[in-house]
Amino acid sequence: GSGGGGQQGAGGQGGTGGAGGVGGQGGAGIDGSQNVASGIGGNGGTGGGGGAAGVGGAGSTQGAAGKAGDGGQGGQGGTGGAAGSGGGGQQGVGGTGGTGGGGGAGAQGGAGTDNTANSGQVGGVGGQGGNGGTGGTGGQAGTGRQAGTAGTGGQGGAGGAGGNGGNGGSSANGGAAGNGGDGGTGGNGAAAVGSGNGGNGGNGGAAGAGGTGGDPGSGATAGGSGGNGGDGGAGGQGTGGGVGLNTSGGAGGAGGSGGSGGAGGEPGQSASLQAAENNNVFFGSGGDGGAGGSGGAGGGGGTGAPGPNPGFAAGNGGGGGQGGQGGAASQRLTSISPQHGFFGSNGNGGPGGDGGGGGVGGTGGTGSSSVGGAGGTGGNGGSAGAGGAPGNGFQSAPGSEGLPVGTGGNGGTGGGAGAGGDGGQGSSGFTGGTGGSGGLGGDGGAGGDASGSTFNSQGDNGGNGGAGGSGGAGGKGGTGGAGAGGGTGGNAGQGGDGANAGNGGAATLGGTGVNGGQGGTGGHGANAGAVGTGGGAGTGGSGGAGGHGANGGSGGNGGTGGSGGTVGSPGTNGTGGTGGAGTGPNGSAGGNGTPISQNQTVALTLAQNRFPIVYVSVNGGPPAPVLVDTGSSGLVIEGQYVPNPGPSVATGSVTYSGPGASVTVNYTTSDQTVGFLSGANGSVVTVTSPTAVDVLSGTDSTNFANYWAGTGVVGVLGIGPNAGGPGTSTVLPALPGTIDQGVLFNQPQNQLVFGPHPLPGGVSVTGSPTVSNLDVQVTVPGHTMTSTVVPSLFIDSGDNFGSIPGSLLGTGQTTGTVPVGTVISVYDNGQLLYTYTTTTTHPLTVTGSVMNTGNIPFELGPVYISESPSGLGTTIFDT
Repeated sequence: GSGGGGQQGAGGQGGTGGAGGVGGQGGAGIDGSQNVASGIGGNGGTGGGGGAAGVGGAGSTQGAAGKAGDGGQGGQGGTGGAAGSGGGGQQGVGGTGGTGGGGGAGAQGGAGTDNTANSGQVGGVGGQGGNGGTGGTGGQAGTGRQAGTAGTGGQGGAGGAGGNGGNGGSSANGGAAGNGGDGGTGGNGAAAVGSGNGGNGGNGGAAGAGGTGGDPGSGATAGGSGGNGGDGGAGGQGTGGGVGLNTSGGAGGAGGSGGSGGAGGEPGQSASLQAAENNNVFFGSGGDGGAGGSGGAGGGGGTGAPGPNPGFAAGNGGGGGQGGQGGAASQRLTSISPQHGFFGSNGNGGPGGDGGGGGVGGTGGTGSSSVGGAGGTGGNGGSAGAGGAPGNGFQSAPGSEGLPVGTGGNGGTGGGAGAGGDGGQGSSGFTGGTGGSGGLGGDGGAGGDASGSTFNSQGDNGGNGGAGGSGGAGGKGGTGGAGAGGGTGGNAGQGGDGANAGNGGAATLGGTGVNGGQGGTGGHGANAGAVGTGGGAGTGGSGGAGGHGANGGSGGNGGTGGSGGTVGSPGTNGTGGTGGAGTGPNGSAGGNGTPISQNQTVALTLAQNRFPIVYVSVNGGPPAPVLVDTGSSGLVIEGQYVPNPGPSVATGSVTYSGPGASVTVNYTTSDQTVGFLSGANGSVVTVTSPTAVDVLSGTDSTNFANYWAGTGVVGVLGIGPNAGGPGTSTVLPALPGTIDQGVLFNQPQNQLVFGPHPLPGGVSVTGSPTVSNLDVQVTVPGHTMTSTVVPSLFIDSGDNFGSIPGSLLGTGQTTGTVPVGTVISVYDNGQLLYTYTTTTTHPLTVTGSVMNTGNIPFELGPVYISESPSGLGTTIFDT
């Protein structure tokens, strides 16, 4: 009702839609005659769809509109029909479970009332999309002499779409949209009967898309944010195979695939970009893909019949399900009236399901005036499912701003193999049976791949490859009969191969801060199983041969660079997995994946005892001393050190400044190779592929040389991943193999070490050179200590002694240098990054609003600059 000068009443919430009905059960299959397969059970009916949600009620005069109701839950799929009995013949297959009903769609939020007289009231909020129904359970297998395959689990119902946000009334902003509903979970496979195979899990349902944000009223400025896509439903689990009864074990059922994530919704139409940013309006983010279901375990093999009869083989584990693809971030329309707001992020791919374990081989038959039977072979581990790809929206949030970036799902782990069965006992005077061979480990699942799409601002990252499953152990040799030797132990099974990682995505937009996605890390190869032991009694059998270790997975390739191909920063390469260890006297280790982890070291010298310098060769030109600067990105160099420069792809300018001096120079960007020399007169240690180099010429080259006179510097090598300029990127990601992953700035040891971080431990903070939310503690002589959490801190090796805002001192000082003897300590969540005391030779200037560390942290100890996350970086302080 109307408030007497108070806040007005809100409209009522819309009702939730009703749940859908359960689908009917499938009919039973007809019975089969002798040696004729019986009929297949009927499929279960589809569950009813969820009811539509009620619309939110309108607010009273000057009141806010009510929230819309949620969509109804989808109905449960019907159970599959039972198969007909076989009259001595093969049993029928159970019917497939019915598909779960789709979730009801969320209703639209109620419109805001006319607030011309009272501006600022927001429009109604969109309703949440309904969740998808759960998939039906697979039909039960027929019973009889030999059980048929269980029916497949029903697929999860699709999630309902999110409701649209309500439009704002006059002078009101649009309402935010509802999020898409999550996809339903796939049904699990039905249990095996007898020695039958396990049922396959159903696929997860696809998620609903986010709704569209409401448009503002005639006198307002901002539309509502788009809704986020829902998460894909998880795939159902495969069930285990039946244990063999005088038969081989049944195979495990396969896991269902995860559902895809929903797409992000569009925002409402804001009057301008500034208005959208001021009101924190977002494009909707894509939902995450659903996880693949795990495969079922293989059933154990039955025991062999008396006599020299082998044990029955075990069933293989079921394969893991594929992870669902992440949803795409909402795209900006460019047709008539483009929307405004902050970009969302692509959804992550779902992880692949793990492979099922192999069953244990059956024991060999007991000898009857004969040797014992050989043990049955262990079941192979199931192959793991691949990780899902990230969302493919090309206008994704940039990593350089610390926002989320879609990543491919990790591949699942391969199933462990079953052990071989034990050999049977020999009768009097006869040897025991040979132990069964262990099964093969399942291969790991591939990491989700992002390389199929291109991205304007930041490439998505590839997922990690899954590890291989362990090989099965060899069975024990059978016990010998009286006076006879034991059986030979079984051979070990080979471990599964680690999977390849997903590749990073490519960036296409020109400019600074544009980076390809990172490649994932290859999966590790698994160890081979243990060899079987010789049987007891008599002389004892000899052990079996060792299995071979599996090969490690290959590292993922980094994403391609941005505009101009090599001008932008490529993503960093993943590391290959290690090979598994072999076992037994003849076992050999598997090979490592590629690229293998490696480092390269070059000499780091100090000019004037404070400027860190390395030597480079551009396009095979003469050695060039360049300043190593974590506070910038890209290589700026005098043109006389760049023979045969390539065609220009961009132009720009940069300003260098220090106490009492500054210079602004213009440059031309072109693609060149950059070789790093072991020293001033040394050889090239490593060289990049063609990458962006900013070349100075004419008066700009002269002015640059005059500014750096006395240092010997002819260029500045910027290695800060999120510095944002002057170059389009750092040159490090263009180095080969894993050398591109980062660099250890080891100034105390006069070394620059390219590649993975070579030192253990350390304290890690996200970002380089810009890091957020660090605690700066300052103790000025004669004053109490101040402690301030700064929103931004600049870690800058090229800025000599650095600077600090006067507000951090607590003494009122705003200019000059801090007093000698001042203690500066920097912490991250209570962990010390570095601390030092100012001296006359190490002053700290009081100026500005952002603290600049200067070269001090690098003088105190090694600091590692990682290129990961792509476009953002990580700084590790080693103690």
